[in-house]
Amino acid sequence: MPITNARKNSLYRWLVILVAVLILSVSHFVSHSVLASDVASSPFAGTKVRLASLDWPPYTGENLPGKGKSTIISRQAFAVNNIGMTTVFYPWRRVLDSLNSDQSLIGYYPEYKSASLENRFYFSDSIGDSPLGFVSLAGSTFDWTVPDDLKKWRIGVVAGYVNEPTFDRMMKNGDLKTLAANDDVTLLRLLHAKRIDAAVMDAQVLQYWLRTLPEFSALSGDFAFHPHLLGTKTLHVVFRKTEQGRQLRDLFNYGLQNQGSNLISAQQERLLSQ
Repeated sequence: MPITNARKNSLYRWLVILVAVLILSVSHFVSHSVLASDVASSPFAGTKVRLASLDWPPYTGENLPGKGKSTIISRQAFAVNNIGMTTVFYPWRRVLDSLNSDQSLIGYYPEYKSASLENRFYFSDSIGDSPLGFVSLAGSTFDWTVPDDLKKWRIGVVAGYVNEPTFDRMMKNGDLKTLAANDDVTLLRLLHAKRIDAAVMDAQVLQYWLRTLPEFSALSGDFAFHPHLLGTKTLHVVFRKTEQGRQLRDLFNYGLQNQGSNLISAQQERLLSQ
């Protein structure tokens, strides 16, 4: 039976699709093989890198199992490349300063992305998500839908934290009534004392402190996390914007991609949730 023009066109389209798929597959294999070869011959293989972080449980913390979720993920991503990792912990305000005073630090974590920081540092692929929103006192009238709704409330923030672009811009322009504290625990104390109406906080960080701090364990019912989030932010490792920083960022991303979805074992998850 002769092949009609319609069948010819259909066969041609399928042939084009098949060739495209083959090209993409070969390209991925070649790039993966080249990067794997680069990893094996990397000048960083067998070395140990140092990063700065803060106590921000359950993501990071000097006394947490594995030093926190973000630390476990980062350490294992480096390990794929035969690179060791150590973390030095500082109060948040000192983390960025430490990169200026200690040249042995290659970067810090975890960080939210922002345009200003991306001009200064190389950002890794995501090492996790952070549900960012507002905590208020249970039964209070605090509520919001759009950013302008926040103008009437006294809002607590941690000094130096990146939050959400619109919120941070409004705060910088003086459109919001904000009070800065050194850490999330201080914000909870200010909130319970009714010196602020709400505080910007990660939902998991809130639950950790309410579950583990004796002063809050009996008061956990006094706090409520607003269902409308500022956003779900991705967490990243930040590297110095140098050639070494770029190479380490690329190796780190390779490690993340080759760890799959099992970066934290079930046993580690249980320890971190205690």
